[in-house]
Order: sequence, then structure tokens, then C-alpha cells
Amino acid sequence: MKHYIVPLSFFLLAVGCIFLYNLIGSEVTAEGILKEPFFLVPFAWLFLLLSVLSTISIGAWKFFRR
Repeated sequence: MKHYIVPLSFFLLAVGCIFLYNLIGSEVTAEGILKEPFFLVPFAWLFLLLSVLSTISIGAWKFFRR
């Protein structure tokens, strides 16, 4: 179980980015400019991808190590 700490950490970071994106929200200023924390969306996808890849690599490493 301790091998899956890194993928779990990446997954929690992805969930945190999505949560913060929704918590901060977006707004339109008086000048008509959209203000939103869009930078959190690619980071969420990146952390989710890293979580999946690290889970697959750990599983493959355990499978072929037998």
C-alpha cells in the first residue's frame, strides 16, 4: 500500500485544483473582461495524468517483478 502514496498524492492535488477552481469561481469585470483561475484546469489534468501513469507503472513493476 505504501507504494501508492505518490499516485494518491497526485490524485489529491488534481481534486484540490478542481475544488479551488470551483471555489474561486469566475467573474466578469465592469470592462467586460473575464477573470477566472483557468491555470488550475491544466494543472488538474496534469496531476490526474501523472496519477494514472504512476499507478500503471507501479502495477506493471509489481507484476513483472514476480
